[in-house]
Amino acid sequence: MKQVTQRLRDGQISVVDVPIPEVSPYGVLIDVRASLLSAGTERKKVETGRQSLIGKARSRPDDVQQVLDKVRTEGVRATWDAVRMRLGQKRAASPKRMATKPRSTSAHQLGA
Repeated sequence: MKQVTQRLRDGQISVVDVPIPEVSPYGVLIDVRASLLSAGTERKKVETGRQSLIGKARSRPDDVQQVLDKVRTEGVRATWDAVRMRLGQKRAASPKRMATKPRSTSAHQLGA
């Protein structure tokens, strides 16, 4: 399966092969036959990815608040490591918000 990824540190976009997802006991697997990338949305993500760390912070005050909350709950070192890891790894082109706990979606949350 192909996936468009973006490195959050510099906005680099690539297409990579990824394993087909497996359905969990409380989840659903959706068979997508076709997908479309919105040029405007993706261009904005590339522009944001190429900004400095300060530029990213200015354009994403909600994420800055999450980082500050994480500093209060987990400390500076753990937060610094999490932010550096997040910015260095490739993510799907539409990145999810940074969270202190992993999130999962159950069939119930999807209305099944």
